Amino acid sequence: MVRKKLFLGLEIAQQYNDTITKDFNVTAERLDFRDQSLTVKTVNNFVSEATRQMIPNMLSSDFHKPDMRAFLVNAVYFKGQWATRFDSDVTQEDTFHGVNGDRKDKEYEFVIFLPLESVKFEEFRTNLTGAVMKELLETAENESAGVNPQMKHMLQQLGISQLFEGGCDLKGVCGTEDLFVDDVIHKAVVEVCFEFV
Repeated sequence: MVRKKLFLGLEIAQQYNDTITKDFNVTAERLDFRDQSLTVKTVNNFVSEATRQMIPNMLSSDFHKPDMRAFLVNAVYFKGQWATRFDSDVTQEDTFHGVNGDRKDKEYEFVIFLPLESVKFEEFRTNLTGAVMKELLETAENESAGVNPQMKHMLQQLGISQLFEGGCDLKGVCGTEDLFVDDVIHKAVVEVCFEFV
């Protein structure tokens, strides 16, 4: 399920509104960005509903950009089935034992490290030392259950910079406003769970 909404603090051109509605299935809604609590509540409620509460807080409670003119939200929710489901007859809870036979009483996580396509697997395996794995796992723990990449920085690294500066040509949006993109916020949550046959 994909839900899109453009929250607006300005009047947009009718042609732009028609295009985003018809071609991109985006609905527009007026929002007073000067009202911090209303902005946070409205955006978070929309994202929470669109993601079936998987992302309840897209914006932090201290998010406040009173000069913001528009906020475009694209929320995606996907729930899929395993191609081969877990068979409850061969899956059971039991004591976990390490490679050396020691009993382990801690919670365990399943972690997959994938190399970039340009990296040969042997090189990846050789460089994946204990210290590197520890650093990667600590970084993942800090992300809690989701991913919050710095999208603006990533886009700038790809050469998209004028969009984030005054003077870029977005006049098709509203005609005369000097608009630019201040930031790009991305949040993703992945939950994997057993569903027995």
